[in-house]
Amino acid sequence: PWILYEERKNINIYMYDNPNLPIVKIEKTLDSSLSKDEIFNTILNIENYNNVLTDKKIYSEFVTVDSDTSFGYQKTKNYIPFIRNRHLIFKLYKVDDNRLEWSIIDNNNQLYGRFKHRRIKELEVGAGRWEFLERDDTNLLIHYLYIDPNMNIPSFILNSVMRNSAESVMEDVLNYTKINNK
Repeated sequence: PWILYEERKNINIYMYDNPNLPIVKIEKTLDSSLSKDEIFNTILNIENYNNVLTDKKIYSEFVTVDSDTSFGYQKTKNYIPFIRNRHLIFKLYKVDDNRLEWSIIDNNNQLYGRFKHRRIKELEVGAGRWEFLERDDTNLLIHYLYIDPNMNIPSFILNSVMRNSAESVMEDVLNYTKINNK
């Protein structure tokens, strides 16, 4: 069951009601000028993430593609003392015409080889989904995010970071899509 955390104009933020499974869901009502294909193309273009994402603490890199699955690398700089930077390799794929999913791959995967570094900690558990729902006069974009940073931090801090991150990524994707598809 989802609990409405915050409601604003055109956006609802939910948290999954399970303290052991902190999942964020962001629902944004869009005007019909943004197409699903334009939005999904922005999300699927891992090579362009450094231009899409405005948070400069995140570095992204395209790794490879295997059939219909793309693999990307991300590193997050952490400015908290004594906390190591985090990185991950994720796979991203289209589930159907209205849904994309991603998940962190196992850190023993050979793709991690060139990214291994003793000063950076691998994120091991995380996944997300993008859904596009078409309505008569508006569209709905939904972004789900789950990350387990494997850190001993209070859940309210983790939940806040995840909510802010999910909403920020969604806004970055939509702003980039608007600007570059006129």
